[in-house]
This record gives sequence, structure tokens and C-alpha cells, in this order.
Amino acid sequence: MGGASPLPTSLLRAPSIFFGFISPDESGSLPVKVRATISDVTCGTTEVIPVEGGLGFYFIGVHSAATKVGCGVDGAQVAFLLLAGEVDEGTRAAQSQAWRVGTHQLNLSPVRDAAFGVFIGDLPAGPGIGFLRWTGASATPITAAIATIGRDVTSVHYWDVSTQSFRVHIPGAPAVVSTYLEVDRDDIVAVRVR
Repeated sequence: MGGASPLPTSLLRAPSIFFGFISPDESGSLPVKVRATISDVTCGTTEVIPVEGGLGFYFIGVHSAATKVGCGVDGAQVAFLLLAGEVDEGTRAAQSQAWRVGTHQLNLSPVRDAAFGVFIGDLPAGPGIGFLRWTGASATPITAAIATIGRDVTSVHYWDVSTQSFRVHIPGAPAVVSTYLEVDRDDIVAVRVR
């Protein structure tokens, strides 16, 4: 055995693939590219695709150390830079994640302050439900607010005191299913994540 790796050679060369939505910056602009870095080494770059609701979508393969020196090894932290142009140094996304072989959803946001807003509170490390409070502006589209969470959200439930009923948002569901379309400042919601 000696120093042999327990992983098959094909897996050692496989990338870590990340995808998800990107929130606009404070001016409402989306980046044009996403760059993945590990300890300041560029390990992948991709284009941002604008989608409805003012969000962007990205899909990026992050090289392993076997395909590019200084890149991914199990557990290495991947940072994401959001670029406005070809010569832009980029704005660091608030979210990062450990490198692992496989496909991972990670929504990205260039800002995490009250000017744009974030959800605060605790989510479980794995699948489950957590209660979060929105810190941003009222009437923020729920899709933009969810993009700041950085997890795969399957549903958001808000108790509407005026109607004594839950309003719900299910990402990707038809419009007739989702009744919670905008989040207001200080809304407290139950968020289910995978």
C-alpha cells in the first residue's frame, strides 16, 4: 500500500462542481463571470447567465490538485470571486465551501450587509428546518433573498398574522403554488434545506 491513495485515479482527477444562483450587487448589477480560487490559485472560471427575477446562474468545475497544481484537495476551502469584466479583480462572494469531488449547489451573494439584506439565524448542518429573520429592505423578491442563504432551499414558510395562515414559496414550483413572493424587513420564516 505505502502512500497509495484510497481513491481511484479517475476520482483524483475529477473536479468539484458548483452551481447556483447569484444575487445582484447593491446597484442591481450582476457579475459577468465567476472565478473559483483556492489559496489565491485560480481553479476555474465560468460565465454568469442572467435569469428571471434579476438573478444570475452559474455552473463551474473547480480543478483538482491532480489536474492543476495548488487546486482542490478534499476539504480545501473554495472562494468565489464575482467579476464585472475581463480585467476586474472581482468582488469576493460572501459564501465559500470545502472542495469535494461531486456536484454541490451554492448560491452566491456579493454583499452581506443590511443595505442589501441577509437572513440571520441558524440552519441545520444537514437537511432540515431552521428559523431565519430577514434584515434587508421590505418588498425584496423572495428569489433574491433566498440566494443569500447559500444552501439548497426547498421551501420557505411565513406565518401571515393578518390572514392567520401560512404563505409559502417553493423554488421552481408553478406560480399558483407559491404565495410568498416578497420578503419584508424583520419577517421570520421557516426555511427547509436539503
